[in-house]
Amino acid sequence: MDTLTDIENNNRINIVQNLRNNITELIDNKIIIDSIPDKNEILLLGECTHGTYEFYNMRSYITKYMIINKEYRIILIEAEWPDIYRVNKYIHSQGDDKTAKESLKGIIKFPIWMWNNEITYELIEWLKDYNMKNKNDPVYIFGIDCQQFIESRKMLVEFLYKTDRKYYELIRNQTEILSKFSNEQEYANQVVNGSLKQFSNAIPALLQGLLSTYQWDYVEKYLDKAKKEGRDLIEIISSEQNLEILVNGEEYFRKMLEEPPGSQASWNTRDQHMLMTIMRMRNRFQYISEDKIIPKIIVWAHNSHIGNSNATNRGGKGFEQNNTWNVGQMVKEMFPYSYVIGFYTDNGFVYAGKKDTKIGEIQKLNPAHMYSYENIFHSLSEKYNIPKFKVDLTKFKLNDAKRIMVEDIAKRPIPAKYRRIDTGRVFTAVDRLIDNRGIIKLKDTCNNLIVEYVKYGSISVRCVPVDYIIPENISDFFNCNLLQRWIGINYVKETELDSHYGESCLMHQYDSIVYVDTTTSIV
Repeated sequence: MDTLTDIENNNRINIVQNLRNNITELIDNKIIIDSIPDKNEILLLGECTHGTYEFYNMRSYITKYMIINKEYRIILIEAEWPDIYRVNKYIHSQGDDKTAKESLKGIIKFPIWMWNNEITYELIEWLKDYNMKNKNDPVYIFGIDCQQFIESRKMLVEFLYKTDRKYYELIRNQTEILSKFSNEQEYANQVVNGSLKQFSNAIPALLQGLLSTYQWDYVEKYLDKAKKEGRDLIEIISSEQNLEILVNGEEYFRKMLEEPPGSQASWNTRDQHMLMTIMRMRNRFQYISEDKIIPKIIVWAHNSHIGNSNATNRGGKGFEQNNTWNVGQMVKEMFPYSYVIGFYTDNGFVYAGKKDTKIGEIQKLNPAHMYSYENIFHSLSEKYNIPKFKVDLTKFKLNDAKRIMVEDIAKRPIPAKYRRIDTGRVFTAVDRLIDNRGIIKLKDTCNNLIVEYVKYGSISVRCVPVDYIIPENISDFFNCNLLQRWIGINYVKETELDSHYGESCLMHQYDSIVYVDTTTSIV
C-alpha cells in the first residue's frame, strides 16, 4: 500500500486531537450507563463481532445494572425462541435443567459459541438467583430470531394439545406438512424448487390466516382464563410467538432461495420479526401486568441489527431500490424512549468461522481499514494511551445523515492522482466515465478502468483523491460516510473489505458507542 501523504497524515492528527476532547475514558463499565436516560424503555446493545469477550462482558454488566437499578425486566437476545425459552424456564426454576450450561444444550448448531460461553452461563445463573430473590418481580429472557420454525411448530401443537384439544386438531392438521422436514433448509428447497412449489403462495397465506385468527380469537381468551385459574401465562405468550415464527421463519427461508444475489428481502423479513417480537413482549406483558405497566426491554444483537440502516448507503424505508431496513431503525421510528449503544474494536482476536466452514476458531483481527472510524479511534488510543472509551453521539445529532452524491463524485478533479481503497495503491486518473447504470469509473495511464463509485453495495466509493480530507470538525466527522467493520459468525480475511465493511454516518447509527482498542476472543 502506498504511504499516506503529509496532508492526509496532518488531517488525521488534527481529527484525533479534536476527538480527544469529545470522548470519555472507560475507567469502569459504569461510565457506559451514565448517559442512558432514566425514562428510557428499550435499550439496544450491539457488537461489531459475534465472538468478542469484552462486548459480552460489558453487555452483561449493563444488563445486571439496569435490572437492579432501572427496572428492566425483559432481555431479548439474537438467538432462537425455542432454545432460549428453555433458558427462561431455567431462570424461573422450571423444567429439568440443573445448570445454566445444561439449559443451553438445545443450541447444537453453528455458531454454538455465541451463547455457549462462560459469560452467558454466569449471566443466566445470575438471572436465576435474582428471580429466586425477587419472585414477585422477576425478569425474563427470550430469543428474538425466527430461524427455528419447525421446532416452533412442535412447541405450538404441544401447548394446544394440553390447552385446547379442538383447536389443536385444526392447527396440527393444517400445519402437518411442516412436520415432514428435518430442517428449515430442506423445506425451503422443496417449496421453492421441489414438490411443494405449486403451494408456494398457498402455504404462507394459510399460516398468516392461522396467526390472525389465533391473535384475534384465542390468545387473550387463553390469557384471561389462565389468569383466573393461576396458571402459567408465559407459555400462552410463547404459543403466539411460535405461530408468528411459523409465518416469518417460513418467509425468511423461502426468500433466501427466491431472491437474486444481493437482495435484502430475507434480511428485512428477519429484522421485521425482531421488531414484532419487541412489540409483542411490550404489549402482552403489559396486558398480563396487574398495574398494566409496559416492561422495559434490553436487546442484545449485532451492530448491523441494532444500528440504523438509514445511516448507511443501503438504507431506506421502502424496497424500490432494494433498500435495507433493520430493527434499530424501526425501534427508533416507533419508540421515542429508546437508546442504542454500538461496540467497536480495531485489533486483537475474535472467535469466528472461516470462509465456507462450520467450525469456529480463534482468529487474529486485521487492523481496521485506513478509511474507517475504527482506524481513527485506534490512532487516538495509541497517541493518548486510552485503551477503552465511550463517545456520546447525541450531542452531535444536528444534521441529517449526509449521502454521497453521484454529482459530487463526478466533480472531482481529472486528471489527478487517486487512491484505491481496496489496495491503497495510488494511480493517475486521466479520464472519468459514467455508464447507464450510474457506475463511475476512472481510466488510468495504462487504459485500465477502475471503479470509483457504484450505487449499490455496502461500499459505494471505491477510490478517493490523494490528499483526501476527512472532516476535522467532530460533528461532521461522525456524520461523514467513513467505513465501519461488521464481523458476524464468519470472518473472511481474503475478502475482508467487501465481506465486512460498509459506509456509515456513525452519528445516526447509535446514541453512543463504546470502543475497545484491543479485544480478545469469547472462547
